[in-house]
Order: sequence, then C-alpha cells, then structure tokens
Amino acid sequence: MKTVHDIRRSNARKLRDGVGGNSSFATMIDREPTQTSRFMGDGATKNIGDSMARHIEKCFDLPVGWLDQEHQTTNITKKPDVSITNKQITLVPVISWVQAGAWKEVGYSEVDLSTAETYPCPVPCGEMTYILRVIGDS
Repeated sequence: MKTVHDIRRSNARKLRDGVGGNSSFATMIDREPTQTSRFMGDGATKNIGDSMARHIEKCFDLPVGWLDQEHQTTNITKKPDVSITNKQITLVPVISWVQAGAWKEVGYSEVDLSTAETYPCPVPCGEMTYILRVIGDS
C-alpha cells in the first residue's frame, strides 16, 4: 500500500510533467529546481511534508488535500499539432472606398482585382466578399 509520501510524490510528478518539467514546476511553486528534485526526482532524498504539500496545492489552485489523494490517470493520446482539413480557404481582396462604390450586386467587373492585396477569410464566404480598409475613427 502506498504511503501518503508516495502519493504526494506521484501527484507532484504529474503536476511537474503537466507544466513542462522540473524548472517550470519549481518556478510555479517559487522554489529552486534542486530543491524540487530532492523531493520528487528519481532518487528523491526528501519527502513532501504537510506544509510543502499545502503550498504546492495553493500554487496550482488545487483544493486542500488534493496532493494526498490518488487520482486516476487519464489516457492521453498524442495528436499531431497540425491536422489535414478539407476546408476551403478563400482569399478576399482589400478594396478602396472608390472601388467599393463601383462594386455592384451583379458583379465587380469594373474593379481590377489583379493587383489587389488579399487576405484569407477564416469563415465560409461568398465570391462577392471584400475587405474595406477603414481610415480614421469609425
């Protein structure tokens, strides 16, 4: 059976891994990395006492006693940072006020868009969509 010190060490390691390692964990609890290594490193020489346990819980905004209880490990699957999507990105032209005046409901044939600056539209949009640059207070 695990002791409270084993449970605290295990939970502290989970917190450490969740914030990116020993240095980040030490910064979060306002301690030196060497000090945190002593109580939760692979060859830990110290136990996490009551006051340090409460301090860690406070720094991580956890309820009192959280570090003393075993928590189920969730299965975390590593997913790629970028996923392939079939989403169609439309480039939308930036037009002037004069060009906007010539923009008609039936088309924009009078506006030369070949040299227009364009930006990707993050949402589905129609072919008549444009960006109007606002100058001054609006």
